Amino acid sequence: MNYLQKKIIGVVILLLIAVSSFTISSQNPLGKREKKNVVEKVINQWNDWETVSISGKLKMDMLPLSPSLKIFMERDSLILISLRAPLVGEVGRAEIDSDSILVVNKMKKTYVKESIGKVLASYPGSLSDLQELLLGRIVIPGNGLLSAENRNVVDLFQEEPAGYSLLPGENAAIEGFDYGYLIDGSLRPTALAVVPTFKEGIIVGLTYSYPEKGYTLTASYQSPKKTISGTLELDSPEWGAKSFSPVKINSKFRRMEFKQFMKSF
Repeated sequence: MNYLQKKIIGVVILLLIAVSSFTISSQNPLGKREKKNVVEKVINQWNDWETVSISGKLKMDMLPLSPSLKIFMERDSLILISLRAPLVGEVGRAEIDSDSILVVNKMKKTYVKESIGKVLASYPGSLSDLQELLLGRIVIPGNGLLSAENRNVVDLFQEEPAGYSLLPGENAAIEGFDYGYLIDGSLRPTALAVVPTFKEGIIVGLTYSYPEKGYTLTASYQSPKKTISGTLELDSPEWGAKSFSPVKINSKFRRMEFKQFMKSF
């Protein structure tokens, strides 16, 4: 069994589980000209940007309510996420930059802070990859945002009734992980699945949907023992936005380990 066949069996089937309306219909990838045309149409939908703000709501089983959400991003350098509840104001904050990740629970005055290098230790990408995924774009780990320059490191397959599956070639593989995307007939990503090859039964996924206004992003973790998911219901991005103030932490806040912090919710 060659490399491409392993990817079809190991990744696309899992993508089809995540998005059951798709069925794999092609055994051969698109040719160079067809792939070039599809990639051009995909990336031509994306705005160039320096700063952006996105408003919306967060829905998650472990949260007692659905807080409103505001995201600010400065390209390649900063992500700020603010959670707010009615009558209370800001209840949580996440701040991610090129050095560290800080997450604050303002209600319980606790926080967790880790170096970005530690969090991304098994991932060959960067902060900019997360930014583009939040914007509903296709990222090739270790190669950045899908583009005319890196399209040759991936393979595209035609799917029925419309759309494509996108799988990494050998030059875009991640050691220890399989991954792949589904793309709809309007050439927008509808799913990303990441599967650790060293641990059976685990799937990390992102699924996207596109209502009349804005878009919805659901992140999920599935294992034989548990399933965790959260959904961002997002408005259309506001390009060229201004940042909001960084969070302030004083001696009343208690630093926690990540697992303890998550359990505290």
